[in-house]
Amino acid sequence: MLPLFMRVLALAALGTSLYLLTASISTTALAGCGPDGGCDAVLATRWASWLGIPASAMSAALYIIMLAALWHIGPNASPRRRRIAWALLLPMAVTIELAALWFLALQLFAVGAFCIWCVTTHILGLFLAALIVLAAPIDWSERDEPPLDPDDVSHRRQSFSVRQAAALCLPGLLGIIVLIAGQLLYSPPTHRVIAGDPTGTTPNGSPNTGTPTGTTNGQSANQRHYALPGGSVGLDPATLPIIGPAHAPHIVVLVMDYTCPHCRTLHGFLLQARERYGDAFAFIVLPVPMDADCNPEYTETDPPNVGACDYARIALAAYRVEPRHFETVDRWLLAPDTRPSVPDARAFLVQTVGEAAAQEALAKPWIEEQLAKNMRLYGLAKFRRLPVVLMPGGFIDGRPATAQQLWADLEEEMPGLKASAPTPIQSQP
Repeated sequence: MLPLFMRVLALAALGTSLYLLTASISTTALAGCGPDGGCDAVLATRWASWLGIPASAMSAALYIIMLAALWHIGPNASPRRRRIAWALLLPMAVTIELAALWFLALQLFAVGAFCIWCVTTHILGLFLAALIVLAAPIDWSERDEPPLDPDDVSHRRQSFSVRQAAALCLPGLLGIIVLIAGQLLYSPPTHRVIAGDPTGTTPNGSPNTGTPTGTTNGQSANQRHYALPGGSVGLDPATLPIIGPAHAPHIVVLVMDYTCPHCRTLHGFLLQARERYGDAFAFIVLPVPMDADCNPEYTETDPPNVGACDYARIALAAYRVEPRHFETVDRWLLAPDTRPSVPDARAFLVQTVGEAAAQEALAKPWIEEQLAKNMRLYGLAKFRRLPVVLMPGGFIDGRPATAQQLWADLEEEMPGLKASAPTPIQSQP
């Protein structure tokens, strides 16, 4: 009965590992784990992989081998086969036990968030590993290896001495040392470029009608299509906050939060891209605040994201007063290393557009409507983190390490985009 229960535990752990692996190599969110559920925060960290390999892939491989070994510890297996199976199970149990404790400690102390699917996998692994150690045929009264007798099929011959069991556990201990060392010494890529289908369906699975998110009256002559996971969306640059000319031949979309440090860095890289490509390049800015004050996907706001809704409203208010004012306020909000206070941001908006215009713009329902559209787009696409850069044929998930890496990604994904230093950039008064 015990071998059957251990197989069930191993199969369950394999299932959750494969589900996590699927989420790791795609951009889809995990079921039952909302934006503030911790899953996104955990899977987006360096601790979710080892030398670029998803940790869930290694976990799945271990559980597959364990399942195979568990089929050979029952009474129907020969003594030799059972002994080999236990010799495989013991070191793997040590690795899984210590790895589960390592990853749980990382979530508690390093990440500060818990992924329910990750925790479930670790708990299943802890129980399974403990049962393997307890059920292993270890003769605790024997400290030396039993005499070699080919005809001896007694329990004493099939069991391991304490010294043998300890030796078998050493590879498992070595495995966890290699795992931890690899995670500490290797810095994984900070972003991925994922191909999409710009002519597919919208994120909700319906055919793409071509109606831009930024418009209310259907088709637009300046409509652009941008790839999303499993589909695309139509946007009109002329009706959305944009840095650069709306008629630029190459326009990308930055989905971001004004309180997100990686968004701030990527925004700076995109400004450098404007300098590099001139008016052949522009980028739309779609704020998606990670703030429960305006984002219904969040039940509470993490301290670093407090005020995200206010900053987004201020930036959109500048656009609503006059599109050219958006770049001024947007740059100011993201220019310093430490973001300004909300009162200071409001004061800068008043200084830029005037007090009466600022108050009138902030009071209009358009701002909340546009934020709702942005958040709905982000939610339907099931992105797991910010920032995201949408392009016609794919999208960038995360932040490139350098501006040069971003330029290389843009030029590869958008043929015809070339550096053009002599091209003047239109000023934004």
